[in-house]
Amino acid sequence: MLNVDANGMGLGAVIMQDGKPVAFGSKTLSPAETRYANIERELLAIVWGAGKFHTYVYGGRVIVETDHRPLEAIFQKPLNEAPPRLQRMLLKLTKYDLDVRYVPGKKQFISDCLSRAPISDTEPVSEPEEMIGMNLIDTLGVDSSTLQKFREASNCDVTSQVVIQYVVKGWPADKNQLDELAREYWSFREELSVEDGLLFKADRIAVPRSLRAEVLEEIHGAHMGENKSLMFCKRVRLLAINDCTDQGQGSFMSHM
Repeated sequence: MLNVDANGMGLGAVIMQDGKPVAFGSKTLSPAETRYANIERELLAIVWGAGKFHTYVYGGRVIVETDHRPLEAIFQKPLNEAPPRLQRMLLKLTKYDLDVRYVPGKKQFISDCLSRAPISDTEPVSEPEEMIGMNLIDTLGVDSSTLQKFREASNCDVTSQVVIQYVVKGWPADKNQLDELAREYWSFREELSVEDGLLFKADRIAVPRSLRAEVLEEIHGAHMGENKSLMFCKRVRLLAINDCTDQGQGSFMSHM
């Protein structure tokens, strides 16, 4: 069994057998790694832990315990449905047979202690471009003025800022503890990421409320009809172009 933990300063991992530690280790996050979103750091802990204890975990079914519940859902989905910034990390784990399970942090006291008091090794787990795999901004093909417009709208949008803080610092364990403004994002929280001040769902920019009407008007302005509009949106990576807030899906786009 591999037990891992991550926080804002370090990673901890321990190999357990019959409830007793066999081997353990820790590392201090590099400056780049400290800027990862919470779910990225938690997944990074699994990547680092599996690599460090490769001789223990390779070649057999291994239970991985994490206190970050969204990772359970990530590992159960097809790789292409994971956020792009997590896909490279997941690819590095495909050589292992891992069964990722959520365990409350209070029961993971060894790895928690290791991550809170890590050794001073700050060597990155991998090169940033290899680990993250891609720059979402560069893949959009959107002009800088449009990006700046979205960035300014996100900065002024209270809901976007609340969700961004959850993505970066971590979501509460229970939906009842969630800020009311972020409830529509709860069901797909593990698919969210933040880059350069913009909120993403997978590879799509989350449209701030102040711009949703404008986005819808621009799409509908082409008068293509509902089906053709949806087909067009798929081609340019638009999702939920109609106002789906009543369905809890939000409104997302990746191209204008």
